Amino acid sequence: MRLTINLSTLSSIFFVNKVLLNFDDTKNVNSLTFQQVSGVGANNVGEGKNTFQGDRGGYFDIKLQWSPTFTGGSQAVFDITSSQAISAASFAFRSYQPGPIPPNSSWYAAAQIIDSVHNDRSDWAGAGSFTLTTVPEPAFGFASAGCCLAGLGLGLRRNKVAAR
Repeated sequence: MRLTINLSTLSSIFFVNKVLLNFDDTKNVNSLTFQQVSGVGANNVGEGKNTFQGDRGGYFDIKLQWSPTFTGGSQAVFDITSSQAISAASFAFRSYQPGPIPPNSSWYAAAQIIDSVHNDRSDWAGAGSFTLTTVPEPAFGFASAGCCLAGLGLGLRRNKVAAR
């Protein structure tokens, strides 16, 4: 599964220090492996059930943390693998809130954003909704078969031309 975090709409004077995610409580969050594919690499990846606090947004299961290098306009791309079956739906869970849950305080994901110009002031942004979007993977089997058929067709055509 691929995770892309895109900061294209964030001004370059800001940087993201942490991104917090949730994971299906019926699965083992410690089975996840994050492999950097491209973009800005996280210098710290943490996993633990309800371990990482996102301001007043509750407790999250996954923490991706950067030094001040993940600035506005950048992106980070990770492949996430596991010994368990996972999909985007495995991350569609709200943060854990102990006790009574105040309105709008349980999030699907959170990010700590820091203003590098104004004395490193920071604030949190939380995702109150989650939309599953699937991107179909290429059908390599059909593409390979198509290339083989095209190659055969060109080979047969070449033989016919040579026979004239």
